[in-house]
Amino acid sequence: MKDNLQLGIYALAVSEIFPDKEITAELHYLRSGKKKGHTFSKEDIENVKSRLIASISEVVNDSSFHPTKNEFTCSFCEHAKSGACNTGVFRNKKRARA
Repeated sequence: MKDNLQLGIYALAVSEIFPDKEITAELHYLRSGKKKGHTFSKEDIENVKSRLIASISEVVNDSSFHPTKNEFTCSFCEHAKSGACNTGVFRNKKRARA
């Protein structure tokens, strides 16, 4: 579980609020009722920070954005609603007429 980025982000956030505490985080699987967790070391938290920064950098620098094939998704997207995405704006207008 220490390699799960979602869980790591939660642990990172809590470690920023409580820097001197041991951080244990769990994912609760609603369908199965199972729980999986991990106690994050300082090294684990630093690895999460590095992975998060690398992921953010990759997203920011990626110029090959391709709209999803699922047109319904555009109705939830703030990027499409703002008008910044011509594809999403077109899809949302098309859905409104239907």
